[in-house]
Amino acid sequence: MLWVIGAGLAGFTGLLALGHSEVRYFFIYVAVAVALALLAVATYRGNRRAELVSLFLLGSQVIGAVGAGWELAYGSDDTAKARHLQELGVNYRLALAANLAFSSVASIVFIWAMARGSKRVRR
Repeated sequence: MLWVIGAGLAGFTGLLALGHSEVRYFFIYVAVAVALALLAVATYRGNRRAELVSLFLLGSQVIGAVGAGWELAYGSDDTAKARHLQELGVNYRLALAANLAFSSVASIVFIWAMARGSKRVRR
Protein backbone atom coordinates (compact mmCIF):
# COMPACT_ATOMS: atom_id res chain seq x y z
CA MET A 1 0.00 0.00 0.00
CA LEU A 2 2.88 2.38 0.74
CA TRP A 3 4.23 1.96 -2.78
CA VAL A 4 0.81 2.79 -4.22
CA ILE A 5 0.67 5.96 -2.11
CA GLY A 6 4.19 6.87 -3.18
CA ALA A 7 3.30 6.25 -6.82
CA GLY A 8 0.26 8.48 -6.44
CA LEU A 9 2.28 11.29 -4.88
CA ALA A 10 4.97 11.05 -7.56
CA GLY A 11 2.37 10.93 -10.34
CA PHE A 12 0.52 13.94 -8.92
CA THR A 13 3.75 15.91 -8.65
CA GLY A 14 4.56 14.90 -12.22
CA LEU A 15 1.28 16.36 -13.38
CA LEU A 16 2.05 19.57 -11.50
CA ALA A 17 5.44 19.71 -13.21
CA LEU A 18 3.84 19.19 -16.61
CA GLY A 19 1.33 21.93 -15.84
CA HIS A 20 4.25 24.28 -15.19
CA SER A 21 6.03 23.25 -18.41
CA GLU A 22 8.72 21.37 -16.48
CA VAL A 23 8.76 18.45 -18.90
CA ARG A 24 12.10 17.10 -17.65
CA TYR A 25 10.76 16.86 -14.09
CA PHE A 26 7.52 15.40 -15.38
CA PHE A 27 9.41 12.42 -16.82
CA ILE A 28 11.41 11.97 -13.62
CA TYR A 29 8.30 11.95 -11.43
CA VAL A 30 6.44 9.65 -13.82
CA ALA A 31 9.39 7.23 -13.90
CA VAL A 32 9.30 7.09 -10.09
CA ALA A 33 5.52 6.61 -10.12
CA VAL A 34 5.73 3.76 -12.64
CA ALA A 35 8.59 2.06 -10.77
CA LEU A 36 6.69 2.24 -7.48
CA ALA A 37 3.49 0.97 -9.09
CA LEU A 38 5.36 -1.98 -10.61
CA LEU A 39 7.02 -2.66 -7.26
CA ALA A 40 3.62 -2.59 -5.56
CA VAL A 41 2.19 -5.14 -8.00
CA ALA A 42 5.23 -7.42 -7.81
CA THR A 43 5.30 -7.26 -4.01
CA TYR A 44 1.57 -7.98 -3.82
CA ARG A 45 2.11 -11.04 -6.02
CA GLY A 46 4.81 -12.29 -3.66
CA ASN A 47 7.78 -11.85 -5.98
CA ARG A 48 10.81 -12.57 -3.80
CA ARG A 49 13.05 -9.99 -5.49
CA ALA A 50 10.39 -7.31 -5.15
CA GLU A 51 10.01 -8.18 -1.48
CA LEU A 52 13.76 -7.80 -0.96
CA VAL A 53 13.81 -4.47 -2.81
CA SER A 54 10.82 -3.36 -0.72
CA LEU A 55 12.58 -4.34 2.48
CA PHE A 56 15.65 -2.34 1.46
CA LEU A 57 13.56 0.69 0.48
CA LEU A 58 11.52 0.50 3.69
CA GLY A 59 14.73 0.38 5.72
CA SER A 60 16.12 3.40 3.91
CA GLN A 61 13.06 5.37 4.94
CA VAL A 62 14.48 5.51 8.48
CA ILE A 63 17.04 7.94 7.09
CA GLY A 64 14.28 9.76 5.23
CA ALA A 65 12.25 10.21 8.41
CA VAL A 66 15.23 11.57 10.33
CA GLY A 67 16.12 13.90 7.46
CA ALA A 68 12.57 15.18 7.01
CA GLY A 69 12.23 15.75 10.76
CA TRP A 70 15.51 17.63 10.91
CA GLU A 71 14.59 19.70 7.86
CA LEU A 72 11.20 20.57 9.36
CA ALA A 73 12.84 21.71 12.59
CA TYR A 74 15.98 23.41 11.30
CA GLY A 75 15.82 23.59 7.50
CA SER A 76 15.55 26.60 5.27
CA ASP A 77 12.74 27.33 2.87
CA ASP A 78 15.36 28.72 0.49
CA THR A 79 16.87 25.47 -0.78
CA ALA A 80 16.73 24.24 -4.38
CA LYS A 81 14.20 21.55 -3.41
CA ALA A 82 12.02 24.07 -1.57
CA ARG A 83 12.09 26.52 -4.49
CA HIS A 84 11.30 23.72 -6.97
CA LEU A 85 8.24 22.59 -5.02
CA GLN A 86 7.10 26.17 -4.44
CA GLU A 87 7.35 26.81 -8.20
CA LEU A 88 5.03 23.83 -8.71
CA GLY A 89 2.57 25.32 -6.23
CA VAL A 90 3.35 22.84 -3.43
CA ASN A 91 3.72 24.10 0.14
CA TYR A 92 7.24 23.01 1.04
CA ARG A 93 6.56 22.61 4.77
CA LEU A 94 3.43 20.56 4.07
CA ALA A 95 5.42 18.37 1.67
CA LEU A 96 8.06 17.85 4.37
CA ALA A 97 5.38 16.90 6.90
CA ALA A 98 3.90 14.41 4.42
CA ASN A 99 7.39 13.03 3.76
CA LEU A 100 7.96 12.67 7.50
CA ALA A 101 4.65 10.82 7.92
CA PHE A 102 5.28 8.52 4.93
CA SER A 103 8.86 7.76 5.98
CA SER A 104 7.82 7.15 9.59
CA VAL A 105 5.12 4.67 8.58
CA ALA A 106 7.54 2.95 6.19
CA SER A 107 10.11 2.73 9.01
CA ILE A 108 7.56 1.14 11.30
CA VAL A 109 6.66 -1.39 8.59
CA PHE A 110 10.38 -2.14 8.16
CA ILE A 111 10.86 -2.72 11.90
CA TRP A 112 7.73 -4.91 12.00
CA ALA A 113 8.95 -6.95 8.99
CA MET A 114 12.39 -7.42 10.52
CA ALA A 115 10.90 -8.50 13.87
CA ARG A 116 8.54 -10.89 12.10
CA GLY A 117 11.38 -12.30 10.03
CA SER A 118 13.60 -12.84 13.03
CA LYS A 119 10.79 -14.73 14.81
CA ARG A 120 10.54 -17.05 11.80
CA VAL A 121 14.26 -17.71 11.87
CA ARG A 122 14.20 -18.59 15.60
CA ARG A 123 11.48 -21.20 15.16
